[in-house]
Amino acid sequence: AEIDYNEPENIKKQYFYKSATIVCDSIIEFSNR
Repeated sequence: AEIDYNEPENIKKQYFYKSATIVCDSIIEFSNR
């Protein structure tokens, strides 16, 4: 099934996943110091 990123729900999800990925990367960076 195709995802319609113009739907508010999907935009919200996409934003959430991007944010989560950035947070995880930051935690990993911090842990590696």
